[in-house]
Order: sequence, then C-alpha cells, then structure tokens
Amino acid sequence: MNKVITVEKAMLPRIAEIQKRVYAHFLDNEPWTDETALAFIEYNYKLQPDLFFVLLHEENIAGYTFGRIKPWADGNHLICEELLIDFAYQGKGLSKHLGLKLLEEAVSKYNITTVEATTFDSYDGNPMKMYKKLGFKKQRYFLIEAKAQKLLKTLKGYQ
Repeated sequence: MNKVITVEKAMLPRIAEIQKRVYAHFLDNEPWTDETALAFIEYNYKLQPDLFFVLLHEENIAGYTFGRIKPWADGNHLICEELLIDFAYQGKGLSKHLGLKLLEEAVSKYNITTVEATTFDSYDGNPMKMYKKLGFKKQRYFLIEAKAQKLLKTLKGYQ
C-alpha cells in the first residue's frame, strides 16, 4: 500500500540517505556525504515544510518530493526542487503519487499558475523522459554555475 504524507522532522536523516545514494549513482561528479546530504534536506525542509512529502510503501520511505512557492508576474509558481524515488521502487509508476500530492497542495494553498523544475539527463535519458511525458518542455533558461574561488579571481582581474 502506498501513502503520501507530509514529512515529519524525524524522517529527514532517512531521506538524506536516499538522496545521497541516488545522486551518487547518477551524478558521479558530486561527492555527497552523510553530512552534506542531511544539510541539504534539512535546509529545504525549513524553507517550506508544508510542501515536503514522502511516499510510504508498506511504511518504508520509497521516495520524496519538495517544492517552494515563488511569486511571479503571472501569479505564484511552484518550484519543484526534488522528486526522487529510491532504487528499489523505481519503474513502478510511484513518482506520480508524489507529483500529484505536491501539485494538489500547491494549487490548493497557493493558487499556483505554473510549475517549474530543474532536472538532468542521465545515461538512460531519465528523469527528463518522465517529465516530457507529463508535458514539461525545456525552456530558454539555463542552469549556470561557477566555482567560487575561480569567479572571485576572475572578477578581481576586472578591477
């Protein structure tokens, strides 16, 4: 039996374990540790705990999702920060339960107009394949990043 519930603070360490394990598998250039994964999960829980959910499968945490609300010109946007299913439960269509709960709560509580998400393509095309099936489209925005020390050096060179 599957059930989606709002996260309880005591669940955060278990969620962090899942996050670390799954990200380590797909993103080998991101050295997640127990501490960094827990800090990430706790940080996001504090931002908007009412939009942080877990999927329980026979009382085991099978996955989680969380998002936050961002006011925008056309109304509130839901920023879906994470939607992740643990390996043992992947490929069973369970992510739809989490996505539906997050969307329903955001519509009900915040009257959202748009859902935004950032994702990646892995070697097998997921999770982007899943998002495309749901109707998501790539936009003109890009995720950009720079290493802080290198950026500081570059900016100081412009003085």
